Amino acid sequence: RSTRFQQQLEEGNDLSDDAWADLVRSARTLGFENDPGAPAGTALVRVRSDGPHKPQDNDDGRNLTRRASVPARVRRMATLSETLRSPTTPVRALSSVNMAVASIDAEKHGRERPQWGSRLEYLLSVIGFAVGLGNVWRAPKLFMENGGGAFLIPYFVMMFVVGMPIFVLELGAGQIFQRTTCKLWGKIDRRLAGVGWASAFVAYVGSFYYNVVITWSVYYLGVSFKSPLPWTTANPAACMRNATADTAAEQYWTECVTHSTHFTDPEWTTVNWPLAVCLAIAWLVCFFALRQGIESSGKVVLVTATFPYVVLFVLFVRGVTLEGAAEGIRYFVTPTFSKLAEPSVWIRAANQCFYSLGAGFGAHVSYASYNPRSTPFFKDAVLVTVVNAATSIFAGFVVFSILGHLAHEQGVPVQQLSIGGPGLAFIAYPTAISLIPWGNVWALSFFVMLGMLGIDSQLGTVEVFATALIEQQVWFFKPENQQRSIAFICALGFVAGIGFVTYGGVDMVDVFDYYIALYALFVVCFFELFAVVYVHGVAQFREQVRLETGTTLPGWLLFLWKWVNMPVLAVLVGLSIYSAAQPDFLGPEFPPWTLGLGWALASAPVLILVGMFFRGVHRNALKGRYHAGDHPPTVKIDRTASKAKANQPQLEQASPWDCARGRSQMLGVSGPKGPRPGIKL
Repeated sequence: RSTRFQQQLEEGNDLSDDAWADLVRSARTLGFENDPGAPAGTALVRVRSDGPHKPQDNDDGRNLTRRASVPARVRRMATLSETLRSPTTPVRALSSVNMAVASIDAEKHGRERPQWGSRLEYLLSVIGFAVGLGNVWRAPKLFMENGGGAFLIPYFVMMFVVGMPIFVLELGAGQIFQRTTCKLWGKIDRRLAGVGWASAFVAYVGSFYYNVVITWSVYYLGVSFKSPLPWTTANPAACMRNATADTAAEQYWTECVTHSTHFTDPEWTTVNWPLAVCLAIAWLVCFFALRQGIESSGKVVLVTATFPYVVLFVLFVRGVTLEGAAEGIRYFVTPTFSKLAEPSVWIRAANQCFYSLGAGFGAHVSYASYNPRSTPFFKDAVLVTVVNAATSIFAGFVVFSILGHLAHEQGVPVQQLSIGGPGLAFIAYPTAISLIPWGNVWALSFFVMLGMLGIDSQLGTVEVFATALIEQQVWFFKPENQQRSIAFICALGFVAGIGFVTYGGVDMVDVFDYYIALYALFVVCFFELFAVVYVHGVAQFREQVRLETGTTLPGWLLFLWKWVNMPVLAVLVGLSIYSAAQPDFLGPEFPPWTLGLGWALASAPVLILVGMFFRGVHRNALKGRYHAGDHPPTVKIDRTASKAKANQPQLEQASPWDCARGRSQMLGVSGPKGPRPGIKL
């Protein structure tokens, strides 16, 4: 049937509705895209706007145009032909860097891109990146700083109105276009290539301080072998400089682990060498994981995916049985409605959604690009969003039950506790562990779990940056230099991380956490939406998803993309700039130079976007506007006439936005493969 239908198309005959339905049903039943024994000749022909043609060796489907003048069945056939192309060879247990190198090699030798070995492997990679320290470490900190229950309302609103739609868009765009983050947005429009580079910059710089949280976990893991646990004894003379903490766990955190001081203290630049050693260990683990790839079997994945929840459940059971735990939980679930009028609460809620989901970092785009186009990504996105939000809320119950107990012991309300900041989780969780029998066993289990949660997300952020450099072959970052490239990136991350293991490192984490994880993420997500919704076309994207996956994106999702998400992100960017412009924004303990550092970090992604925009404009001016992957059009000009200029055809550049949405006109310009979209004569 496939051969007969191909002959009909080559002869210029369209398919009837019955024939089309029969073809789709047969193709889906036979599963051409998954059967490694399917002959390559059974793939359907590709269809261009100028008629059907056989696939070329260097034609990966990017030349397909979707113009309104093309019959609907032909557009469907063109898209399905990509789905039913010759099957790919799955690549199991590789990081996205390894997959990127394999993709470059496949493109060079005319082979198909590598893909995930199974859908479970892909889904666990996405969950591993999305569910991490942002849920267990960062979420309770923000709950405490923004009024407890008052934070839950904007958190859920932002998660399901803004966070989840953008998460769906990233998974869908990566899967449908089959491009990693630094190639995807330039494929939609050359002038938007900076979106991918800005995303890679945010991911890599964010990994500097994210790995410091893993460093703290490594330190606590090392001291968990001591008996009794060192944070159970108040005022440890070996490392005390002043006794201002309220609990033994807080004393140990501020005086023994971080030696925390503010930037106004002359000692803030002193390097904490035990933490520096732990930082080196964390980066070495990252390097070897990326260098070798991550081998995973079903049993190992089952343990790593469920073990964190077992540990959290044990801590939850112990926490809710402590005296005073009810007060902490009541503070966590009872909203203070006056807090909802503060813009900072909504800004932080939106930021936590993006940060915990991993939206804007580019990792999900890269992961999804190695998926078969037929994968139902919408279901995956909803599942990951629900798991992510549930993990954050569950961790909140664990932490606030412990905080209620601490407040009861000190005789103060929960909101008046002096505990807060990045160290909240490293005070609350160890406190609960010290109250459980066999505390050393549970301490080891907890900090191993914390390291496992962190390393999954850390690998994803570093992979985005490494993949971008290796794919674009910048400097010596080439596929043949993969190991040296990763070693250089990890070494640079270690050097940059030294500033976070000084005595002022905790305050430095606060500066980076706001300007990189908040303002910059909003900017990146705004332009991702702009690229898909207004440049590529939201209706066209929905049709592509329907044809490839068999699932129609719901109308409310398109409404949110087009009319809600972009205005909300624009408002969030404006409010973030206004808040950060206040002189006392970070607090009196932060000198003016920290504001300058923060604005430099926040401005870098914007400068990347602007620079790549003008680079794209320059390239368009030199080469003309045509789809990525095509050759420049050639035009025959009659130069023998006496008035050459009068006879010379004038090329008028079509609007790039029209080209991207398939609305350009083609009037007789010929190229190496026939008429080219995007050029008007």
